[in-house]
Amino acid sequence: MKRFSIEAGFNILYLDKVSDKSIKEISKVLGSEPWCIVGGVALLLQFGKESRIISPDLDILTVPKAMAKIKNSWPKIHPGTFGFSITFKVAEERLTVDFLAAIEAFDRDCLKSCQRLQIQGMLLPVIDKSHLFVTKFSSGLEKDLKDMKIMHNKMNETEMEKARHLVKEFFPNNMEDFSSTVSMLELL
Repeated sequence: MKRFSIEAGFNILYLDKVSDKSIKEISKVLGSEPWCIVGGVALLLQFGKESRIISPDLDILTVPKAMAKIKNSWPKIHPGTFGFSITFKVAEERLTVDFLAAIEAFDRDCLKSCQRLQIQGMLLPVIDKSHLFVTKFSSGLEKDLKDMKIMHNKMNETEMEKARHLVKEFFPNNMEDFSSTVSMLELL
């Protein structure tokens, strides 16, 4: 996934601080382009406050052609580690918003499968639980393994079976590792 960042003036650590104005501004820029919330904020939205304390950023997955709209919508563009860093200030609090281009087939499937969740009067597209579980698995980071344990305990068998199917379809060479990881999670 290719990242483009903006600094937005809202704090997603606690959902009561989410700025409706900021989400609407992002939605307006993306227009009809598909997008969904992924990463740590999606973990919070899908699995609740029992999930780990997330870093203060918001990851948004969208199609590559939306990147030009994002780039053209905010005037200050700075080269960043993963693409462009775009800064704007809406309020005193800041949050980095990373826009990730859905380049890989799995990423595009995430966009097709996202759920619309009602959050404080806003209908927000959020990655579904099974795709989120697979993204955490594919990162291989320690913090994501901890997230997977929380997720595994809260996912039903249908959601876990869908995650297995996704790994088999999009990451067939990792199927054995996935099965071992899931078995390990069941023991913890």
